Amino acid sequence: MMLNKQVEQHLNSGLSRQQVFEKMRGIDDDEEIIYHVNTLCPQAYKQKYMALNLVLVGLLAFLTAKKVFAVVVGYSFFDMYAIAALVVPIVNTYIIRQLLRFHRNGYRFVFILSILSLVHKENRFAIELVTTLAIIVLSGFLYIKLFGRQTLVAEVDN
Repeated sequence: MMLNKQVEQHLNSGLSRQQVFEKMRGIDDDEEIIYHVNTLCPQAYKQKYMALNLVLVGLLAFLTAKKVFAVVVGYSFFDMYAIAALVVPIVNTYIIRQLLRFHRNGYRFVFILSILSLVHKENRFAIELVTTLAIIVLSGFLYIKLFGRQTLVAEVDN
């Protein structure tokens, strides 16, 4: 079984990150185990923050659907510009997948990319601005709660 799946299985059984690390220490490279343990989320946190996570996913899905609709309506034929306009929805779909699986990088990506999206004028109008700010706040809050320094396994000294 892959290391990632083993860590996920232990975390889903109710063990904390530290307990999973101690249990799996020596099976593989400790640094790799720490990476996987710190990237995935324990079951207790998933249950506690599921509602907020679904709100975040819903907001991101709304913006993604809006962008896809704009591409479909805005382009009369499919060309390179239409393909380029679909990059954002494709990236958002990947991030939604990561958020639904409670992966650490999903929260990082959505936080950073949402801040960067405010550079475009189209994202600074009423509904887009409010939605983007809500995404920034929610992703930052969830990242701190799910992957704050106090919850992570520290690096191992050899």
